[in-house]
Amino acid sequence: MFRFMPRRPGMEAFSEEVMKSWRAAGGQPNVAIEFPSLFREAGMAIVEAHPRILRVSPRSHVWQWPASFIEINLVRLLEIGRVTKGFERLRAFEVIKAFRSSSPSRASA
Repeated sequence: MFRFMPRRPGMEAFSEEVMKSWRAAGGQPNVAIEFPSLFREAGMAIVEAHPRILRVSPRSHVWQWPASFIEINLVRLLEIGRVTKGFERLRAFEVIKAFRSSSPSRASA
């Protein structure tokens, strides 16, 4: 899962809608939470775990991942009927405005 810092309500609502659509199709967007039980079922034990939190600046080429996520999933949600054109336009405006207004000092994690 990724989030913008500072938090962006439009982006979070959009991301949540994308995750709901994945779950409705049988997917699990946060599959890592399933790993401990899957490991135990396979007879394995977690000896050590370290969370990884990545900060990415708009100066980084990695910053293009959120841009692609937004672009692809806005179209997809509209195509599968999970959102209306009004929702898509509103969210697109909010999300793109938030994304573009992020200065290099702000980050996506």
